[in-house]
Amino acid sequence: LEHESRRAIARIDIPWRCKTEISTLISNVIIGSTLKLPFLLLVDQFYISKWIIFTLVATQMEKRQMERFSRLEISLQNLNSLEREFLTFKAELPIQYVRREDYVRGQTVIEAKLDALYSKLEAVQHDKFEKDN
Repeated sequence: LEHESRRAIARIDIPWRCKTEISTLISNVIIGSTLKLPFLLLVDQFYISKWIIFTLVATQMEKRQMERFSRLEISLQNLNSLEREFLTFKAELPIQYVRREDYVRGQTVIEAKLDALYSKLEAVQHDKFEKDN
């Protein structure tokens, strides 16, 4: 390759001094590129592998984020259904539950009525017993 480039330069009609500078320049480029080529390939491979690793890591991070968001949406739906159940429970609670004070008051009223009925029965029995004697 170097000999062919020197022959091409020799055919061009330019001063001899410029021809040597051009051939030296071309040989430096050719030799330098052959020496730099493996290094450049190694550097390219390094950056390509770095890019591949970065994209893999970014893809995995995105996948994990999507999984987290899906789990978060599911837990949010569960929370909404739990909140609905709680509100239903709060609405039905007064219907199904009697407070202790209300129960005691109701029992007191019933017992007072029973006591009044017992007093009337006792009075009737007492009057009947007096009539018979």
